[in-house]
Amino acid sequence: ILEAMACGVPVITSEVGGVRDYVPEGAGIFCSPGDAKAHAAAAVSLLGSGEIARSMGHEARAHCQAFFRWGPIAARVAEILGSP
Repeated sequence: ILEAMACGVPVITSEVGGVRDYVPEGAGIFCSPGDAKAHAAAAVSLLGSGEIARSMGHEARAHCQAFFRWGPIAARVAEILGSP
């Protein structure tokens, strides 16, 4: 999921575990686990609406840039561990 988001691709995923903790609402479509028809319908809806798909992709990429870049993560880990 994070790789797709980092590439600016909207996410279609089952709503399981902590997926909502790292996929913002505007970056993906959440479906019930095991509901293949809902997943397929979500894919078809994105294929039919380029502007919505682009918007979701931009939101996904921006979210990754804000929260999952290695530089800030490494700095935070160093801070926690007390490294200079």
